[in-house]
Amino acid sequence: MPQDLDQLQGTWTVKSMKIEGQAMAEEMLGEARIDIAGNRFTSTGMGAVYEGTLELDAAHKPARIDMKFDSGPEKGNINLGIYELKGDSWKLCLATSGGVRPTKFAAPTGSGFALETLVRGNAVAAGKTKARATGKSTPAPPPAERSPSSRANGPCFPG
Repeated sequence: MPQDLDQLQGTWTVKSMKIEGQAMAEEMLGEARIDIAGNRFTSTGMGAVYEGTLELDAAHKPARIDMKFDSGPEKGNINLGIYELKGDSWKLCLATSGGVRPTKFAAPTGSGFALETLVRGNAVAAGKTKARATGKSTPAPPPAERSPSSRANGPCFPG
């Protein structure tokens, strides 16, 4: 059975995000994505680039993730979170500030948590490009949760 880190390798597009109970509009997500290579991540979109390392612990239920930023606006910060990986779908719930790890996949108002759903590859971006080319709009993806923070809003982790 492959390890979760092996399954995460490649590009993941942010499909939906909710920050402290407020869904982010599809237009705000743009082409936000996370690229995973080895234990390193690069998160791009929404005006900034964030880089760092991932630490996963699938032994816990739900599985845990620590994102340690070593480059970009969040350099020196760590986001604690939980994740669920199912095929080509990756769900993350992250604390955008402080040292409290979420225990469930929710980001209610005042929690400081962000809930995100990502899909493997550039599926969301490809759908947007197709919609622009045909002039037809595509329905907005279902909202996911992400939490606010006093720090800059990054595409996937920092809030």
